[in-house]
Amino acid sequence: MVSNRLYQIAILVALAAAGLTPAFARSGAVVSGVVRDSRGTPQMGALVQLLAADSSVVAQTYTNLRGGFLMEDLLPGTYRVKATGESFLPTLREGLRIRGSSKTDINLTLNTLFEAIQWLPAQPRSPDEPTDDWKWTLRSSSNRPLLRFLQDGPLVVVTGDDQSAPQLEARVDVSGGSRSFGQSGTHSAFEVERSGAAGGHLILRADLGPHPLDNTQYLAGYEQPLGPGREIRTSVAFENTGNIEGASGFGNVQTAFLRGAELVNLGPNIAIQLGSQIESVRGNTSLVKSLPFAVAAWHSGGARLSYRVATSPQVQAADEIGDSSTLAPSFYEAGGALRIEQGTHQELRAEAASPDVHALLAIYEDRMSHPIVEGGGSPGPAEFAGGNLLYDPAAQLIRAGAPAYSTAGFTTALEGKLAGSTWVSVSFARGGALASPVPDSKITMRQALSALGANRSEAITGAAHGVVLRTGTHWRASYRWQPASTVTAVDPFDYRAQDAFLTLLIRQPVHCGHLLPNGTEALVAVRNLLAQGYRPFLTPDGSTLYFAQTSRSVFGGLSFNF
Repeated sequence: MVSNRLYQIAILVALAAAGLTPAFARSGAVVSGVVRDSRGTPQMGALVQLLAADSSVVAQTYTNLRGGFLMEDLLPGTYRVKATGESFLPTLREGLRIRGSSKTDINLTLNTLFEAIQWLPAQPRSPDEPTDDWKWTLRSSSNRPLLRFLQDGPLVVVTGDDQSAPQLEARVDVSGGSRSFGQSGTHSAFEVERSGAAGGHLILRADLGPHPLDNTQYLAGYEQPLGPGREIRTSVAFENTGNIEGASGFGNVQTAFLRGAELVNLGPNIAIQLGSQIESVRGNTSLVKSLPFAVAAWHSGGARLSYRVATSPQVQAADEIGDSSTLAPSFYEAGGALRIEQGTHQELRAEAASPDVHALLAIYEDRMSHPIVEGGGSPGPAEFAGGNLLYDPAAQLIRAGAPAYSTAGFTTALEGKLAGSTWVSVSFARGGALASPVPDSKITMRQALSALGANRSEAITGAAHGVVLRTGTHWRASYRWQPASTVTAVDPFDYRAQDAFLTLLIRQPVHCGHLLPNGTEALVAVRNLLAQGYRPFLTPDGSTLYFAQTSRSVFGGLSFNF
């Protein structure tokens, strides 16, 4: 139940959301793009329609002076987009799949009858072609339907392939470096995604570490529309983290995840998500936890107001069900027994956006019952005997359970398009974070953990990201500052927060003729490049340990898309 303080703040947020102007409106799902002719000239005044499976018009708009169009407040599903302009054949894009709270860009080209396609003799319909009311089809040299004559006249189908057939994508990653806790070494990852004609979507992933029997991760996820305004998403994952040292010595820790969520649209303005993660951890001890979450969102005229409750920082919404980045180990050791990080997070959020500006204000309340604190160093035998830490010798990182604490605060952020494809953002957060004093004498790990306490703190983040069009380089740079004494993040459930201090990421397409497959990219990522925010202490046996908001790590590799 929301506390009195949060309830009072909720009224203020609702009043603020009501005053958001349409210029900053943002919907749950948005489709935008540009309509051009075959020479690339933008077409002003073209009619753009979003069509449902039964060809009914879901939304429509006209292009502006630059040929651009925007359709908002769209429900998830599979649609067709039709563009019509004077002196042109209508153009139809089939199989457009829209997910909740997403933005989809789609560009359309209008053709004249003579530009549309080379004429070839019509052929009988094959059994695997889509069922529609076409009388006959004009085909390209690759035998794909491109120009159809319907009851209301001809139109150009620009999707190319038959969209009723399953769509398959594959990706391979080979990476290495010092990663996060339990994730160091060279990794080979394989990912396959398959989309069906009925809107179903299947994801299969496998991540194999340097010793596959000791460091592996598998995930299978599936989502399927159940009807208008309803969708289910589920995933099953298994992770084996090897060579983790604790009170019982070296060993493997196995984690199994079962995640599920249902998305329901209650009319055009209200959407609800209900889900849960069941997590099982097995090492020297075993435990099972159920970690539910819920999201309720209301939007009108593009302005969006939402309330969410979550019990784990890993999964807080349906969009994160199949995200492998949320499967990082969340266990720690306390008193010689394994524990799972958890708490209770409540948040009210108001969002607004235009095509070039995004803004948000979130007010939250957290009760962290089992928080995790991380650090590094080389602990001695006495520290392991205390049963209050786990150690990853490959990454030289430690993890322990911190004292429970409660906090409330707010986060505000503003992001804008600077020029071309470059975006800049700034955010400010205030709330409670665990702080570690620097002791003036030797202390044990148990004493260091007991000395942690929640302090009111601020965090300021500046970030920029973009694409270098000439080379195709994707880049991102961010700096997140908060007091050096704090060892946990302000607002630990904030999934938008960048890594602490200086973080860099570069993704570069690589072209090496026939030596590497098409779609090859090189990736380099560095977290906390300057190694800031470390809080060291000396143990009685002479070991130097430290707590840190984010430990410095380097990650790099190659990826291949098929």
